[in-house]
Amino acid sequence: MSCHWEILPTALIGPCWVEERHRAVGYLDRYFDGWINPADLRLLDSAAINRLLIAYIDDARAVENLEILKVLEEC
Repeated sequence: MSCHWEILPTALIGPCWVEERHRAVGYLDRYFDGWINPADLRLLDSAAINRLLIAYIDDARAVENLEILKVLEEC
């Protein structure tokens, strides 16, 4: 599958991520940042998950997202 950013799509206001399946040849656009090797990905450990959860809660408090805070308190 070939993917790229369509900078000026018709009928849309801004850039749009476009996927083109079954193309014989792919291409890279100016926003390409490199290939992701799935073998290099690793699971998050508990310390990393805790840091992400704390950041999520801090963000919810900063924007006063009471719905999310209520859900988190119920857990």
